[in-house]
Amino acid sequence: MAASVTLVKRFNYRGVNEDFSNTYHLDGTPADAAAWKTLADTIWTAEKAHISTNVALVHGYGHTSDTTPAIWSYDYSLDPAGPFAGTFPETGCAPAPGDAAYWVRWDTGRYTSKGKKIYLRKYFHRVMLNTTGGDSIKTGQVTAAQTFGTNMLTMSSGGVHMAGPDGTRPPGPAAASIYATTRTLKRRGKRPGP
Repeated sequence: MAASVTLVKRFNYRGVNEDFSNTYHLDGTPADAAAWKTLADTIWTAEKAHISTNVALVHGYGHTSDTTPAIWSYDYSLDPAGPFAGTFPETGCAPAPGDAAYWVRWDTGRYTSKGKKIYLRKYFHRVMLNTTGGDSIKTGQVTAAQTFGTNMLTMSSGGVHMAGPDGTRPPGPAAASIYATTRTLKRRGKRPGP
């Protein structure tokens, strides 16, 4: 199992704060707390260009494997340099419901036993839809997500790169969804009683 870094983001959904996270497996392990923080900051700098201004980075966690407790954590919500918000503007578009998401994926160059491609995929919430209706994601957000995906193929922090759960870097290419999809959040607001 590869080391990984998890970035937890927060946005308002149904009147309460809702968190979602993205975990990036790595082809190495950062040397110390400062290196973990630099890695998390580097990934966030790339992510925030396609993430809505109404989504904030709140926590970061580092793991040496998927089965071990975090060896590094950072509370971005308490950082005096914050808040750490996405930079994709919510203008000329309509926000989708909170359970809607879009994905960025990376081709691993591998196939299942049935011949289907295997991808690394990350889901992001607070989707901006075109104002013309339907479930098409605003072109600018798709373009920014695609750029993020392409950049992650070569992005390095302290010699550590994004990889799959086995520590192997994906050759790519990267792609971003053009339509919103449903991705159920872990904590959903309860519906009011009758």
